Amino acid sequence: MAALSALSCWYFLFYLLYFMAFQLLYRRIRDGRWSSGWTLRAPILCLGATLLLLSPWLVHMIGAPARTYPGNNIFVADPLAMIAFPPTHLLARYGAGVYAALSGNAWENTIYLGLVNLAVLGWALTRKGEKRLLHYALGGMVFFAVIAAGELLHVGGHITRLPLPGVVLANLPFFGNARTPARAMVMVYLFLSLGLAQACVMALTRRTAAARAVMALTVLLMVLDFTPASLGATPAACPAALDVIAGDPGRFGVLDLPRGYVEGNAAMMLSACHGHPIVAGETARKMGDTLEDRLVATDLAAQRRQLAAAQVKYIVLHRPQGELYRWNKADGRLADYASVYKPVADDGRLMVLGVY
Repeated sequence: MAALSALSCWYFLFYLLYFMAFQLLYRRIRDGRWSSGWTLRAPILCLGATLLLLSPWLVHMIGAPARTYPGNNIFVADPLAMIAFPPTHLLARYGAGVYAALSGNAWENTIYLGLVNLAVLGWALTRKGEKRLLHYALGGMVFFAVIAAGELLHVGGHITRLPLPGVVLANLPFFGNARTPARAMVMVYLFLSLGLAQACVMALTRRTAAARAVMALTVLLMVLDFTPASLGATPAACPAALDVIAGDPGRFGVLDLPRGYVEGNAAMMLSACHGHPIVAGETARKMGDTLEDRLVATDLAAQRRQLAAAQVKYIVLHRPQGELYRWNKADGRLADYASVYKPVADDGRLMVLGVY
């Protein structure tokens, strides 16, 4: 399961390691001694088997030339964002000021824990009874929230001088490229669910009609607190000019121009329209040079031979759409392409050129 989780997103390999560290630390605090015997051997064997299963990828990743990407102190979990209403909340306007000041991407800034959820946890802490699971859940939430906060604590977008464990993690070989600490919030949510489950168990011991009514109202508020509103969506339609590529039954690749980060993401979406591999897209990590890196742009005749040798049969030239598809010099001169390659389709939005 650990190997499959890592293959779905390699950040989970790190979260697995951090979870094991938390679990050992928790047992040390709870039992007053470090784990031994099978309790210690089981996670070690699990970790070893996971690394063995992943070794075909890990060996290549660790042995690849060092390429540190920025982000360990940018894409972080800001404590205020955990309690401020996010942009998709019914009461988003009351949290707009906080979210406007945050660093990082909108999707990694949205780490709202839920005011109702936190109120329920607070209520559970004041009740009498067994709270071991509740303490365990809260400990896990704090542990991973600290990791999610990155190198230095950010509060309302302001970077404080308070160093966090992320300072060490960001500078460790291999670990440093897990450069989006805020994603560790997924583990905070995991422990949050345990705490809320324990709170519900505690509430269910109160069997009066009033207690049931309060619990039903609380559940309703919890649902409303996470009911999305103002969800934006990008209209997606397949351009008519891509029909010529989709109708070609051969095996070949497609080059989208101009290139860029946003353009690469758009090319990946449009590849679903024609169903063929693309030269220029976006991946989480580049482990070596690709055809895109070697592509000749100053000599289109040489470029054509290069593309033909790589079985890239079509070029898709996109016309500017606002800030999207703005031509850059790294791709050569736009006007030269139609004189070297044969136009095969044009729908006004884009032109498809044949390489061979």
